[in-house]
Amino acid sequence: MKQAGGLSVLAAVALLIAGADASWAGATNEAALSYQEVFALISSNLPSAAPAELNRAAALGLINQLEPQVQLISGNDTNRVTSLPVKSSVIEKSYAVIRLSALEAPVATDFKLAFQGLSSTNKLKGLVLDLRFCSGRDYKAATEIADRFVATAQPLFTLEGTNIQSTVKSDAITLPLALLVNSQTSGASELLSALLRQIAGAVVIGSPTAGGARIFEEYPLSTGQKLRIAKSDLQLPGGRSLTAGGIVPDISIRVPSDEERAYLDDPYKNWVQSARDGKPGGGTNDAGSAVIATNRAMRRNFNEAELVRRHREGLDMQGMMARIEDNRATLGDPALGRAIDFLKGLAVVQRFGKSARE
Repeated sequence: MKQAGGLSVLAAVALLIAGADASWAGATNEAALSYQEVFALISSNLPSAAPAELNRAAALGLINQLEPQVQLISGNDTNRVTSLPVKSSVIEKSYAVIRLSALEAPVATDFKLAFQGLSSTNKLKGLVLDLRFCSGRDYKAATEIADRFVATAQPLFTLEGTNIQSTVKSDAITLPLALLVNSQTSGASELLSALLRQIAGAVVIGSPTAGGARIFEEYPLSTGQKLRIAKSDLQLPGGRSLTAGGIVPDISIRVPSDEERAYLDDPYKNWVQSARDGKPGGGTNDAGSAVIATNRAMRRNFNEAELVRRHREGLDMQGMMARIEDNRATLGDPALGRAIDFLKGLAVVQRFGKSARE
């Protein structure tokens, strides 16, 4: 690409957009930049800025800033995932972990079969549904999975004026549920998270989701590509909208993206220890790794009486879970470790309540 004053055209447009972002976010007393004004000045005074190149850079920058509400797709791209692995495992023979990589058909059937396989060979006390890095726009698949957790017929959400309801069933999943999400949890997986939080009492653990759960329309471009634009919100039970702000977790866990992806392959990897030992491929020394180390340091043995006392007094669940018996001495994934701790805590409370009634 041609250079001008040490900056490429794309870099110049990127700086323009970044400046506009700063103006919108933190300078309420300053007038917003005018796109037309700045574009005209650049195109008139940057000699190397070919019109086609500048137009393309500006268009891509605009789309990039508005993602995921605006998406550019190729003409033959359906954005459907060809391989939809549903990975499942059991921790300590009691806690099922099912990871979905995308929400597109036939993932709902795959989820059902995966859960049936785990529950038939284990006495489960809880379920972790891992939606980190989970994309897809199949809202029907999301509602079909959510339906597995509801025994009665009740509203799930409204899609373009149509009310979607759960079905009556005798084999609904009633296990305590934890959801793992991150900034790349997007689209239908955000709807699934919101539904399970509302109808199944799931606790959501991780970082805020992408905010891409909307109703989209596609518009053809002269290049053969398509522009997908969000047109309306999804309506949850009670009339509440699932807005573009995404899902805010109940328990926040910050983990660098590269580490989080590695945990999907090996949840027992200890990034912090690897970094200290200087081993190749070890962890990073950023804020995310510091959170992991801090979480480990604050954990102590925690007896049932203390857990029940905190539960009765309504103290925050995050503080309560920070003292449950340390499971992450072997389980390296901090989000998954926190989810297992949460489910263990609920098992203790339920066992105590059952003993008290008897």
